[in-house]
Amino acid sequence: MPKYSVLLEGKNFPIKTGGKTELMGFYTTRRVKASTEKEAELLAVATIKNDASLISTMDKTSEAEPKIYMESITELQWWSRLNSIGYTFFPMESE
Repeated sequence: MPKYSVLLEGKNFPIKTGGKTELMGFYTTRRVKASTEKEAELLAVATIKNDASLISTMDKTSEAEPKIYMESITELQWWSRLNSIGYTFFPMESE
C-alpha cells in the first residue's frame, strides 16, 4: 500500500494560551498509508481531528469554526517512515 506525506493547514482554532483564547492557524505534515490520495487526505485530517493534545488546548466555549485544508500531498518511497508529530502555529489575522 502506498505511503503519502500530507501537508495540512488549520485555520481559526481557538487555542488557550496564558489564560486567554487566541484564534490560531497551523501547518502540520502527516504521513499515512492509503490506497489513494483522497484516502490519504481523509486519514491525515482524521489524525488532526482526533489529536488529544490539540483538542486539550482548544477553548470548547469558543464560537470559532476551525477548518483544515490540504495544502499538498506527495507519495513517499516504500522505505519512508510514517512518524508525524507536531504543529507550527501562527496567529490568525484580524479582519
